[in-house]
Amino acid sequence: MTLTVEAIYEDGVLKPMQPIALPEGTHVSVVIETHFEAQVAKSPAAILAAIADLPMENVDPETQRWLEAELVEDLPPYEWGEQGMPSGKPIHYTPGRGFVVEGGKSLPDV
Repeated sequence: MTLTVEAIYEDGVLKPMQPIALPEGTHVSVVIETHFEAQVAKSPAAILAAIADLPMENVDPETQRWLEAELVEDLPPYEWGEQGMPSGKPIHYTPGRGFVVEGGKSLPDV
């Protein structure tokens, strides 16, 4: 007798997704045909690298230059337009913490 049955593999056991009319203890042969390629666990770094490798679409050349710029080196000056640079509190970057507003509210250390 040949019977095709959908099953799911959980906790090391193949579990049929519908009842099977076989006497208890019947020996069977199993042919496994997966419906999708098994997912391989990836590290967060591997996932981020894959995202970074995705092509950018509809990005103008100026934005592309800024996105590809090495932020630890000098960037070209930003053109603020007629109104000039907006006023506000100065900020600085603290490694491991991010951008910090000088004179702003203190956040707890993480």
